[in-house]
Amino acid sequence: QQIFKEIKKLRPGLVIVDSIQTLQSAFVESSPGSVSQIRECAAEWQRFAKETGT
Repeated sequence: QQIFKEIKKLRPGLVIVDSIQTLQSAFVESSPGSVSQIRECAAEWQRFAKETGT
């Protein structure tokens, strides 16, 4: 959520996430790196990319 705000400020054409397992979504209560966290983070990144054209 905070990372998306920062990316919107910079408006890059490309964003590379090196280690998605280190990210954490506020929408899932499990710990970072868990399967459910990785799935949710990937889904959030996909939505963000489609919405912003990044």
